[in-house]
Amino acid sequence: MSAPTQSSDLQLRAAERSLREGINKGVKPPRDPTGNAILDALLACADELHVEVAPERIASARRRWPDDVVKAARSLGLTVRPVDLGDGPGWWRSDVDALVARQDGEWVGIVPRRGKRVVLTQDGVATRLDSHNFELIDRHAYSVTPVLPDRACGPRDIARIGWSSGGNRDVWLILGCAVIAAILGTLTPIMSGQIVSLYVPTDEVGRIISVATILVVVAMIGSVIAVVQGLVAQRMAARSDLRLSSALYDRLFRLPIKFHRKYEPGELAQRVAGISALRDVLATALPAAIGAATLFISSMFVLFSRLPIVAVPVLVVSVLFVIIGGFLLRSQYRASREYTAESLELSGTLFAMLGAIAKIRVAGAENRMYARWLAGYARQQRAARESAGVNIRLSLVTAIPAAVVSLVVVLVAAKTQPPIGLGTFTTVSAAAAQAAGAVTVILPIAATLIALVPAVIAVSPVLRAEPEDSGGAAEDPGELIGAVGVENLSFSYEEGAPILNDVSFTVEPGTMTAVVGPSGSGKSTVVRLLLGLETPDEGQVLLDGRALAQLDKVAVRQQIGVVPQDAALATGSLLENIAGGHAEITEEVAWRAAEAAGLADDIRAMPMGIQTVVSDGAGTFSGGQRQRVMLARALARQPRIVVLDEATSALDNTAQATVAASLAALQATCVVVAHRLSTIQHADQIIVLVDGSVVQGGTYEELIAIEGPFRDLASRQTAE
Repeated sequence: MSAPTQSSDLQLRAAERSLREGINKGVKPPRDPTGNAILDALLACADELHVEVAPERIASARRRWPDDVVKAARSLGLTVRPVDLGDGPGWWRSDVDALVARQDGEWVGIVPRRGKRVVLTQDGVATRLDSHNFELIDRHAYSVTPVLPDRACGPRDIARIGWSSGGNRDVWLILGCAVIAAILGTLTPIMSGQIVSLYVPTDEVGRIISVATILVVVAMIGSVIAVVQGLVAQRMAARSDLRLSSALYDRLFRLPIKFHRKYEPGELAQRVAGISALRDVLATALPAAIGAATLFISSMFVLFSRLPIVAVPVLVVSVLFVIIGGFLLRSQYRASREYTAESLELSGTLFAMLGAIAKIRVAGAENRMYARWLAGYARQQRAARESAGVNIRLSLVTAIPAAVVSLVVVLVAAKTQPPIGLGTFTTVSAAAAQAAGAVTVILPIAATLIALVPAVIAVSPVLRAEPEDSGGAAEDPGELIGAVGVENLSFSYEEGAPILNDVSFTVEPGTMTAVVGPSGSGKSTVVRLLLGLETPDEGQVLLDGRALAQLDKVAVRQQIGVVPQDAALATGSLLENIAGGHAEITEEVAWRAAEAAGLADDIRAMPMGIQTVVSDGAGTFSGGQRQRVMLARALARQPRIVVLDEATSALDNTAQATVAASLAALQATCVVVAHRLSTIQHADQIIVLVDGSVVQGGTYEELIAIEGPFRDLASRQTAE
């Protein structure tokens, strides 16, 4: 090959490469296959949902969970839930998020693209899903929910999660409607002027009726366009709200306990609810704002094309009132920020009061609590009054542009030489009135959006806080044997006084260790550290010789049966309470757990048996029954480690004996925090805590035989 020919060939290849790069600019290249169909399907869904997945997470999921969709998804940092697609063909036409399902036995990702659904196979082939091939998809699938990255997040992450594949189509539809509305907006003033200048002087009634009919049709088309824009905006807002709310609540549940200590539950709920409020406002404000903007642009176009000498002062007046409105919007923002802060505090206070209503009544503190709520409510209403005052001033400002613009048009037209015709004056007046009306609409919409900004900013603490380490970033604990070690643990809450000081002990697999001590000695804090709910200031917790801090804490807790001190039953049936949301806990398994907890006879005596409904607060159950339900939940999955924090304090001796026998038969490692020393007489070892330090250790017989804190505790309980 000659040199010129070779040079031309190289230039052609370079041009083709440049063209491909230009076409694909901004398009994320497909991932390389992982060699695992489940992971490839999940990653395809993650790309569609704009979810970041770190390479180390992919490697970890491939190594640890090659055959489990749920666990592989969690390892990748995704959230999935099982769904039943039903027998009809409608599911693949519905507006739902990405799915992972089987197609002819092979796992595939099903993602929405351009209003259609596409099946992505492991080799990267994309096939459109339609009425001919949807039957190949297994009806038992998993819906992939978008999640926020495991780091501090910001507005860009929120925008990425909230934007779905149908967003581009909806935006183009709204903008297309806006362009049509802008064109129609020019017809009304032009045709009005035409009627006055051409047909009224010549008394052409037929033409007047024809043009008037056209104007009516234009108005009807404008109404239809407004409805279409509103429906599309509602769809966009609802889709974004579903994705954002799911992502925010998922993040809220994964944030560490120290974050939740900073905020009352009611306050957190209201912070997250700000996103839903944004949806409601955008669904109405977005089409109204776009409509007003297009109407203003089309009206100014008519003014500049017909009579520029009028268009300039109308534009100046409009800009002037927008500037004045901007100053009022600053005041609106300050008032809304204060109102949001007071509302958050009041919501947290009210939620805490309602949660402690029984304690408030026992203490006779109703009047004090009411006064506290009333003070917060008064502050909130003062802020609301300030915001309402700004809205009133803004309403006065928005009422002025129409009158001022009309006056400007009349004055300019009166001084124009040569005098303008009646038709031109009518056209200019109508266009100027439309422009003023658009300004009148835009300012209240801006005020509504500004008032919502503090509510959206209020969710920022949830976004900035980093979730608990889990999934691919942590080590797989595997199946725990049950060896527990506590090495030199020291802990304090938020730089307060030390709760634990250099606590150390070991628990052999299959043995029972009891932690006892006076109130406030740090017993429950030890439990929280064992579960990874708190991070020690110094020292570490070991499970099977591995540091808990390096393990996937969610996977660890799934192998631990826990009955916390302040546990409460959930609203639902007894079966649902015992199963605890785990699908593998069948009714048969739940009955076995109830037998182990000494609860089966009580359930049989109930008219509805294990389907007995637990009401809010579980007021129809005794304290002992509630504890045994929680014990049954802890034992249902036959965990390798059982942690009981004052879990048998309300049980009689017979029930305690049943639970003790069940724990012995389970051969699980058991860590028991108990105040009643009679419940831990058969423990393999007893750890005595006093003021956050281990002061004694040994068996019951060894400790009761010597002088010390344990004998003092036993003596006081015997005296009682």
